[in-house]
Amino acid sequence: MADENNIDNLKRSWFGIESEFFKMFKIFLSAYGTKCSFYPNRSNYMINFYIWLRDDAQISNIGEAILTSYFQKDFESCVLTWSESESCVDFILMSSAFKKLLPNFQPTILNL
Repeated sequence: MADENNIDNLKRSWFGIESEFFKMFKIFLSAYGTKCSFYPNRSNYMINFYIWLRDDAQISNIGEAILTSYFQKDFESCVLTWSESESCVDFILMSSAFKKLLPNFQPTILNL
C-alpha cells in the first residue's frame, strides 16, 4: 500500500523543481533545417538542451528530441548505436503513456 505522506512529499518536491527542470530546455523556431534537432550544451557540469524546431513541427517532435538527447552516443556513458537509441525512443513514445500525450508521433525506425 502506498505511503500517502511520502506521495504528498514527492508531489511537493516535484512542484518545487518543475519550473527549474524545464528551464534546462531552450526551444528555438526556424523556417529551415530538419523538423527537429537538438544539442546538449555542457557547461559547468550542467547540461542544457537546445532544441531547434522547424515551423511545421509538432509537439511530439519536442518529446522525441528530449528523449533522444538522453540516448545519443554523445554522452560518455552511452554505448548505443544510432539505430538502437532511435529504437528505444520510438518504443517509449509508442508503448507508454506518452502515446496518449503525443498521438501524432511518427517513429523513426518503422519496423518495431
